[in-house]
Amino acid sequence: MNVHIAIQGPVGKAIQQVLNLFGEHSYTDFENAKLVLVDSKEELLRLHTSDKYFVVLSVKEPSKLPANSEWQGMPELAKLIPLISDEAAIDRKLGKTTSVSGQEVPIERILGGGFHILVVDDSKENRKLAKQLLDGHTLSVASSYGQAMEVLTTGDFPSVVLTDLYLPMSRHGALSVDAIEIGRLVPYGLLIALEAARNGADVAIVTDANHHQDCISAAFDTMRHTYSVNGKKLLLLNNCGKDWAKALELLRK
Repeated sequence: MNVHIAIQGPVGKAIQQVLNLFGEHSYTDFENAKLVLVDSKEELLRLHTSDKYFVVLSVKEPSKLPANSEWQGMPELAKLIPLISDEAAIDRKLGKTTSVSGQEVPIERILGGGFHILVVDDSKENRKLAKQLLDGHTLSVASSYGQAMEVLTTGDFPSVVLTDLYLPMSRHGALSVDAIEIGRLVPYGLLIALEAARNGADVAIVTDANHHQDCISAAFDTMRHTYSVNGKKLLLLNNCGKDWAKALELLRK
């Protein structure tokens, strides 16, 4: 099985030497690895994808690791040998994980005319759709709460914000890295909307969460009004899917 040790310096070399005592293993780069060793939760947050299995050597809250990872302390490295030697077991573990990734993609900025619109969505497909439907406008396209707040507090401020309701839990403020649960979705869109309106943008929260299964989306059913926050419009939309152009049209009426 292809293994990547994402630990630099003498510690990484020592780990490889220990593992080699129990047999030869195939070490490779991150892209081609199926099993990845990282030294901390911070590094896991930086590298995490759903198609690899991660072993974290130092973490305070093992119960809050994602499904495709586990904690193994340095003294127990020998316990990794059965894991490394059983690729089928890793495949079974990966088969139980979700498609949610802890990784962020960089903020994308597209120059155009019309409005300056901030779009916030963690789905690659939804961001791609936004770029198609909002073609011709100047776009800032973000994938996380932190990125949205960065756009809202620095640089050229958008006049319109279209944000998803749920975004992956991420590190911000005083939140400890050990408290972060990769893959857990948080209704950050509500906070983004308030901050955007406070700073002078019209806002629509656009969710495709099923109102039969999600309590906040269900609440949106009775809140299909135009709200005013700091003199700016705020819409709560759960009835147009991810039709970003429709959301903009409703917002600009």
